[in-house]
Amino acid sequence: MDFINPHQALVVLKHIIENIQEAICVIDEKGIVVIWNEPAEKLYQLPRQEIIGKYLGEFFPNAIDLKVLESKKPVTNVYHSPREGTHIIISAAPILIGDKCIGVVSTDKDISEIRRVSLELEKATEKLNLLKGQIERLTGSSWGGIIGKSKLIQDTIEIAKRAAESKVAILITGESGTGKEVFARAIHAHSGLQGSFVPVNCSAIPKELFESEFFGYEPGAFTGAHRRGKKGLFELAHEGTLFLDEIADLPMFMQSKLLRALEEKKIKKVGGEKPINVNVRIVSATNRDLPHLVEEGKFRDDLFYRLNVIHLKLPPLRDRPEDIISLLKFFLQQACEENKKQIKNIDSEVVKILTSYNWPGNIRELKNVVENMVVLCEGEVITKDNIPVHILEAVPENIAPRKGGLEETVKHYERQLIIKALQKAAGNITQAARSLEIPRSTLYYKIEQHGIDVNNLT
Repeated sequence: MDFINPHQALVVLKHIIENIQEAICVIDEKGIVVIWNEPAEKLYQLPRQEIIGKYLGEFFPNAIDLKVLESKKPVTNVYHSPREGTHIIISAAPILIGDKCIGVVSTDKDISEIRRVSLELEKATEKLNLLKGQIERLTGSSWGGIIGKSKLIQDTIEIAKRAAESKVAILITGESGTGKEVFARAIHAHSGLQGSFVPVNCSAIPKELFESEFFGYEPGAFTGAHRRGKKGLFELAHEGTLFLDEIADLPMFMQSKLLRALEEKKIKKVGGEKPINVNVRIVSATNRDLPHLVEEGKFRDDLFYRLNVIHLKLPPLRDRPEDIISLLKFFLQQACEENKKQIKNIDSEVVKILTSYNWPGNIRELKNVVENMVVLCEGEVITKDNIPVHILEAVPENIAPRKGGLEETVKHYERQLIIKALQKAAGNITQAARSLEIPRSTLYYKIEQHGIDVNNLT
């Protein structure tokens, strides 16, 4: 645009500054405000005639712009809240001519709407958790709403029960969808702690916000900080449980700060000097191999040992197929209530296919599949036609349909499992019971119940 003269260039620049969505502030080398656009007026409720020509520090003593002016280094994506309900991300960069800094330009992006949606999601999650609790009471389901009678899951529940009674840190590991947060909530519910259960997904917090999110900030800690400051996650979870999901994604600089807070049981807010006592029970979770990350230097070993006082490893659904039927019934009832459908039965072939599937997405995948089938079912019985294609393609075609409903199919499936275990153990009851992970007395009872001839297992 070399045809534009200097005057036209200034007009174009002014037009850009006034029509850009972000608030823009420009200060000179003395910190005097020279540009304050219309979005800045609206965002900070401060007319330009009141601030232009004056020192920025008179209005914002802790302004990022002034720090950048002094350091000559840019700052990006710093969070601040100038007033109730307003949330902003600010970036500032020095204006350099050679080594001389002649000013600073900053842009402030209003993320209030994003924050509002985030809060609505949090409220929806709380309502969902309340609904889960109501369903648990109505259905009389097991400890903490954890469904399953297999030895694997019952052993895991027993460890969780004992751990809940203590106040030590617990590390929950397991594949995605195995129910790590469900266990964490159950542990808190049975811990006797009077404080709140505060969950946080470590992979979802921007790097710039970690410290203020975990520890909070004092009034005036940064440009436009809320006049009352903000409580961090540690304060919110005081005398309760702080659940650190996806702990493996915690940045290294925050790992050291978290470790210090756990060891000293004290925190300092951003912009604060006074230590605050906090008493928090930490439950963390991950689907990654933390010991391997420690070996690679991507996770602090001292923090790992601090978090891993009790290790709770959740089994994948494929390792406890006998629980699939119970989960299927539960999710079916839940999906019918939520979608106002009346499904009276599930075809026996559907049950056999679902119990033969490997479930790489574990319980979460099973829940989604059941809801999918309920929504797409046009009648009162879920049939093979309602099963998602990817499951049909993954299950061998030699599954023959059987007459009868859900209970009959479950009995047949249980009988086949027992026969296979006895065949593998060459008829040895003790070995078969061990492989099925049930007491010998239970196996004897089921052999008689199903009319199985141990001497003729062909």
